[in-house]
Amino acid sequence: MNKTQTTYNHAHNSKNAVLTLTALALALLLILQIGWSPFASPAVAGDVSSIGDYTALTADAGGSEDILATIDRRHESLLVYGASRNRLELLQAYDLKIVFAQARAAVRK
Repeated sequence: MNKTQTTYNHAHNSKNAVLTLTALALALLLILQIGWSPFASPAVAGDVSSIGDYTALTADAGGSEDILATIDRRHESLLVYGASRNRLELLQAYDLKIVFAQARAAVRK
């Protein structure tokens, strides 16, 4: 292995390490920001929480099912999930620009 290749490999490995550490730091900050903790109490249906451009709402769907609705204000989207103890399934995605345009059009009729 020549000196140029060794230098390239070292620089490449250093960049990967920096990117990995940055990703881990961002993940940790996100976890701390949303307040997740393994010791925290579980979400109760009917809770609403907002952080930045995101709002999350939970609602009881009956039985052991809950509904989780998330609103992303930046992308103007609403995502509705069915949630149980062991799964989270996307049920419906809405583009809020289209939803509100349709509602305005229906009111004008």
